[in-house]
Amino acid sequence: MTLHKNLLNFVAFVVTLFFLALPAAAESVLAKLLPSVLVEELVEGADAFGAMSAEIPAVEVLKDGERIGWAFVTSDYVSTTGYSGKPIHTMVALDDAAQVAGVLLVKHSEPIVLIGIPDAKMKALVANLSIAE
Repeated sequence: MTLHKNLLNFVAFVVTLFFLALPAAAESVLAKLLPSVLVEELVEGADAFGAMSAEIPAVEVLKDGERIGWAFVTSDYVSTTGYSGKPIHTMVALDDAAQVAGVLLVKHSEPIVLIGIPDAKMKALVANLSIAE
């Protein structure tokens, strides 16, 4: 009986260690920043964000309840470290033809803003980078 109990305790201990060793499911940058983004600033004519994708960090962009594209934050996919050593978070929207429908500088910590380049000017530059006409 004691051997059985010891074996059971050992198995429970190993299972507990296994679950503690698993990485925690990390929340995407998109999920963290999405509440602070106005969809109409990202895509002209859009009126809401829809459901998050279950497979990748991307969210539907909606107009009148219909999906017109997808949005994602680049730092969920690639390193976007700026001069500050912190990421530059840019949201990109693609329409159903995979054309860029909008770009928005969502969050950054760049020191250049502190010495005279207004944040609004940086955001305008990013927004006009590659919108397909």
